[in-house]
Amino acid sequence: MCLVLVGSIGCGKTMTADTLLGQTSAPGPSASSRVSQIRRGPSEGRRLCVVETPRWYWRGKEVEVDIQEETRRFLSSGVSGPFVFLILIPIGEFTEMEARIPDQLERMFGPSVLDHALMLLTCGEYLMGRSLDEYLRKEVGLQEVVRSNRKPEDKQQVVALLEK
Repeated sequence: MCLVLVGSIGCGKTMTADTLLGQTSAPGPSASSRVSQIRRGPSEGRRLCVVETPRWYWRGKEVEVDIQEETRRFLSSGVSGPFVFLILIPIGEFTEMEARIPDQLERMFGPSVLDHALMLLTCGEYLMGRSLDEYLRKEVGLQEVVRSNRKPEDKQQVVALLEK
């Protein structure tokens, strides 16, 4: 299984990949915010491939062309599927930019891509007492899983995500 992590700056792609793969990356910004990182490893009895796509920089209503090309690059890198696109959105930071991600994915990968997409809400600890239903009342159309980046040892989060 190959999980493709997409999202804007600060959405938690590296921490999510670390949690999924049971690894720890060096602190600080990733090696490059404009290059996809492909990582592999076992997770909960499965072999996973995790693709950290570059930070999505928007130019008008489209992601910059070079970022789109780099996001697609993993398809020609020998990475095998099945592919699941995880749209990472920090709790409380659902903006117009995040709302554009599903449409952008469809333009880049075709209309069936959303059949293989999940919205992964990161920073679940920031709900601060609100229910997930309350938070998601306006955002519909994708399945969801909330995970906390502050509890990487909580493997139930990984199991719940992989079962989706």
